[in-house]
Amino acid sequence: MLKKIKKKVLIWLGTSYKRRKQRNLRLDINYCLKAIRLIIFRQKYGFLISNSGNGWASTRLVQPIVGSGFVIWIGTDPRLRKVAEIRQDPKVTFAYQDAKQNANLIIYGHASIESNTELKKKYWKSEWRLFFPGGPISEEYILIRIEPVRIELLSFARNIVPEPFGLQPVVLEKVNGDWAVVGEYS
Repeated sequence: MLKKIKKKVLIWLGTSYKRRKQRNLRLDINYCLKAIRLIIFRQKYGFLISNSGNGWASTRLVQPIVGSGFVIWIGTDPRLRKVAEIRQDPKVTFAYQDAKQNANLIIYGHASIESNTELKKKYWKSEWRLFFPGGPISEEYILIRIEPVRIELLSFARNIVPEPFGLQPVVLEKVNGDWAVVGEYS
């Protein structure tokens, strides 16, 4: 008897939660851009996914620096596999998870390898000296620059949960140089 009551209460709570989220759904561009900024700037790490060339995606956890327009900068060593993969195929994916906000963000973009000294200094973190003892001017330190072209966003905390509920994100793309909500995942 108690199990049946507990089950009904859980179903009622889940249904009430879902209705509240659907009623408060927010997909306007400024609200979505604010949610993206919050996810990005709260997370210290994200996953860079490149094409390995052997049929498998190649994924690694990295510490990005995000510039204007959500351009992502990643410090790395030019001898690493990710650099060779990006030179072969510049299409990459970058993923963030915000467990506290029950949100995730997927950024699709075009990557390039940058070795300009001024950029290397600008996008340098002092804690990276452990990996790059020569500092930002070292030949062993370069940058990966990711120019985003498409963003997928899902955030339960911010009511960005399009139908089917929680199964598909809202999609933003660059249109004439500005971000625009173009719909749900397709």
